[in-house]
Amino acid sequence: MVSVVFTVYNTIFLRADAVRRPGELFGVERPTRPGANASRRFTRSEYEALRSETSIFTDAIAMLRPVKARIEGRRVTSALVTGNFFQVLGVQPALGRPLTPEDDERSASLPPIVLSHRGWDKLFA
Repeated sequence: MVSVVFTVYNTIFLRADAVRRPGELFGVERPTRPGANASRRFTRSEYEALRSETSIFTDAIAMLRPVKARIEGRRVTSALVTGNFFQVLGVQPALGRPLTPEDDERSASLPPIVLSHRGWDKLFA
């Protein structure tokens, strides 16, 4: 498994100024159905259509969170993101390699994992 140390939480959630052109980023979410307490997810084909068949966006990323996960038996806060996630945000890893669109392919042998700096310290000291 490829491990990447990344200060994701700090960069994306606490320091928006570290993201390339934060004023050009915005989220698209489906409204909650009446009586439901969660928004409806986009399908993979809807995401791909949004990404390629519109002139409104220059690119699109997808994120699914929270995702229940464990590393070495420990619960971790996690999200699934598309391979172009960090490229679109314009951020680079502190160590290792970033995710790439090739990581989205079903034929990818081992899916990579991106750890925040805090996660790296907590899990691997």
